[in-house]
Amino acid sequence: MGCFTRVATHGYSSEPSSPESSSPETKDEGTAGKGAPPGETISTDRLQNWWCLDLTFGRKKEAYEDCRLGEDIKDEMYLRHTKENWTVERLAEYYRIRQQRVMAIITLREMREEDAKNGFELDYGFENYANKETGTNKRRGSGEAHVKAMPSQPRYVFLSEEEKNDYVDIETRLLQDSALEEEKLVAEFKERLEFNTFKRGKDLERRVSRHKTAPRRPKEGWTFVVKPLDANGAEPFAVEPSGKRRDLTESEQVFQDRQKGRPRPKIPKF
Repeated sequence: MGCFTRVATHGYSSEPSSPESSSPETKDEGTAGKGAPPGETISTDRLQNWWCLDLTFGRKKEAYEDCRLGEDIKDEMYLRHTKENWTVERLAEYYRIRQQRVMAIITLREMREEDAKNGFELDYGFENYANKETGTNKRRGSGEAHVKAMPSQPRYVFLSEEEKNDYVDIETRLLQDSALEEEKLVAEFKERLEFNTFKRGKDLERRVSRHKTAPRRPKEGWTFVVKPLDANGAEPFAVEPSGKRRDLTESEQVFQDRQKGRPRPKIPKF
């Protein structure tokens, strides 16, 4: 990053060092002022905090090309998806970007097409200006891919002469674990995208209010969702006001799924 900090015997300073102060001809007075012992200018790579630390150790590339695909390329992706039946996976591989970005581009094109059919006038003036100023005209991505944050630690295992060594090197494990994490990330993105665009859970209320208000009771009465307490028992089911038992509708199932917690990996400790 080219960011440096000055270290003196009295502590640290957040002020960046200038090229003049780090030259051999310039005497460094440190941060304690004139007369204090001279300090040392070192890179912040040794002093980084966890929120600015690259846990992939430089394996993650900048997404400059990935987020600046040209509008004509995005239109081409949408046409290939709708007219030529290209899958999201194929588009992501061909244009060298992640599947989440492909799904977002296709969804925005669908929304734009729907607005045009409904008679909304689309203004591309600001968008064209912003694309021109930011150089949004890339033809392909940079090979965008997910890289798992997996700091390595020494592992010592005692093996006898008869035991087989099944050790897998760190680079191979990194590729395997990153692919597994990417599958979960893609599935989660797709699920949330379909919910936010009303493709799933169409009957669920999306409006959020700061005021807690009790919903009104329907004329025919409430429909209850029953969850069996046995972990290995039956799946949740609905009971209508008439007492009839039935399976959950698609919207009711989406609501139940969104109530489930998602385990998250903890930040690695060094």
